[in-house]
Amino acid sequence: MAQFKITDDYRIVTDQLNFIVEERHITDPTKVPGYDASDPEHAARQPREVWRTASARPYHGTLESALNSIVNREIMRSEATSIAELVEEVTEIRAHIRSVLPVPLREN
Repeated sequence: MAQFKITDDYRIVTDQLNFIVEERHITDPTKVPGYDASDPEHAARQPREVWRTASARPYHGTLESALNSIVNREIMRSEATSIAELVEEVTEIRAHIRSVLPVPLREN
């Protein structure tokens, strides 16, 4: 299984049939109900990075589809207040993705 980091928060892993989009999450044990800082076992726990499938439909048949999924997720998180700002963000996201890929993708 190969994995490719696309952004700080997204990566794509592969299996024999799919490109799978995963999202980075930080689990913080200090936020768990019942956490007791005075308990040495609890105090030793540190936040850690966990990768989870990014959505209800993380599996994609093509790399382009997986990358478009990441772009769409970033768009949904955007704080843009105008179409012009949103278009600029999409352009920046796509440019970043092109910069991390070892080969060019065909344009839609």
